[in-house]
Amino acid sequence: RLSRAVTPARVKPCIGLPAWESRGPKALRRVQGQRPWWGPGVKPLAPSGTTKKGDHMSYQRIDRISEEVRREVDRIIREELNDPRVSGTFSITRAEVTRDLRYAKIFVSVLEDEKRDDLLRALKSAAGYIRRALGKSMLIRYSPELSFVKDENIAYGVHIAKVLADAQKTEGRIEDGADPQP
Repeated sequence: RLSRAVTPARVKPCIGLPAWESRGPKALRRVQGQRPWWGPGVKPLAPSGTTKKGDHMSYQRIDRISEEVRREVDRIIREELNDPRVSGTFSITRAEVTRDLRYAKIFVSVLEDEKRDDLLRALKSAAGYIRRALGKSMLIRYSPELSFVKDENIAYGVHIAKVLADAQKTEGRIEDGADPQP
């Protein structure tokens, strides 16, 4: 006896997935001699890891999670962390979360050179507290283990701005007829 064919009316849709992806593996099985329920323009779900669309989607998800982790860690450090060593002008520039959500590398940029080492030591000692607060504030499967790394982006940007300003002054002296001086 043939089993009933799966029709789109009988299958519950899953929110957030296209209709043909929400059917599951049983719906993709062919019943003996009957046509599958999907028609022209609708393809069955490809096996995991074979489509570029799936890979692209996973990278987008990791990027979104990384950005959310960056935002939340910045908020936790600024609002909840009470350490006198955490002061000055600093920025959480980016976060890199691994694909399995177990580890996160947090990049910290500090403008003042004399406060950089103290700030990084304070953040490394408070990594457990920040991880616990991150786990409470975000709904993800694992709360990632945090490692803090210094990032030179702000200092490098200030250096480039200074070099460009010096070059403009030197160029202005050359146009006025004066000899350029280093």
